[in-house]
Amino acid sequence: MELGGALFEQGRYPEAAAAYREAIRLRPDFAQAHVSLGLALARTGAYGDAESALRRALSLNPKDATAVANLTTVLRRQRKVADAEVVQREALAREVEPATVRRDLGDTLYEQGRYPEAAAAYREALTLAPNDPKAQRGSAWPSSAAAGWLRPPERIVTPSGFARTTPPCASGWASCCAGATAMSRRPWPFATCSGSTPTTLGGTSIWP
Repeated sequence: MELGGALFEQGRYPEAAAAYREAIRLRPDFAQAHVSLGLALARTGAYGDAESALRRALSLNPKDATAVANLTTVLRRQRKVADAEVVQREALAREVEPATVRRDLGDTLYEQGRYPEAAAAYREALTLAPNDPKAQRGSAWPSSAAAGWLRPPERIVTPSGFARTTPPCASGWASCCAGATAMSRRPWPFATCSGSTPTTLGGTSIWP
């Protein structure tokens, strides 16, 4: 795992994935190794394989908040938004990071154009975590959808728990709806940070 983390930090993602696969070979039930493998695969754009690794991690540790967050983002990258919603609602049923998952569920509902439900999810998240800045920002998105704002940013939680947020538009939240489709397809890179094993959510959003 330490070798995989070092390679990941250097941006050598295929080699990191190979190191995590070796860790899994030695210990198939090591959930953190499956999460880290999923992160490395996602970095290479192999979202299908990343999904498989993250689903395996959740089967081993159903309350792994990092696996939940990254699996939903990987699903959204594959345009499997309905599947991402299922993962989030199952996580809520297991009481995994209720405030964070509700906030991210708001993102998923918003992306499907279900603005009243998205607004409700953001409000519930704010009830649980009133000072969560992402939930505060998210609560404004549904009411501003008609103004042409882009879909909510995606977040990838990296091995040490930091979240990478994809920027919605170079010129800000609004005023670029004409490029929304192209922007939504842009393969924004995942975050890099120190650490070799995944932790829980709660890191700081970092920008390029």
